[in-house]
Amino acid sequence: MINNSGQQYDDMKKFIGLMKEQQSQSNIKSKRQQLLNEDERDLTDIELQTERDELGNAVSKPVDIISFKVYSDNIEMVFKLIKEDIEVTFSMDDPEGLYITSREIIQLNNNMLQTFQELKSYYDIWSEKWGDELSA
Repeated sequence: MINNSGQQYDDMKKFIGLMKEQQSQSNIKSKRQQLLNEDERDLTDIELQTERDELGNAVSKPVDIISFKVYSDNIEMVFKLIKEDIEVTFSMDDPEGLYITSREIIQLNNNMLQTFQELKSYYDIWSEKWGDELSA
């Protein structure tokens, strides 16, 4: 009986050690995630409203900003041309970081070509403005 109790004690000790190790690993993962999140920030309400105004003035179509994230190594804005159901992404991770996504076929008439030119012109201004934040 004494040997059995000693074995139970040893098993319990190992179990508690494993629990502590798992908790420690969990804390490390949590700290890592916290540090990653600190490298990311959302825009303030004022910054977001300024972006909406500037984008709305630059593009002759109604737009809706879906997301705007500032990371330590990239800045990304995703918005939608509402009427056309076209999603546009501006990203600083590429010198030509203008991406267009659509679920529908896009007819490249003069009006749409003008809109794309407005997007490209605004991207050039946007990337210069936000490039300063990345280099800071």
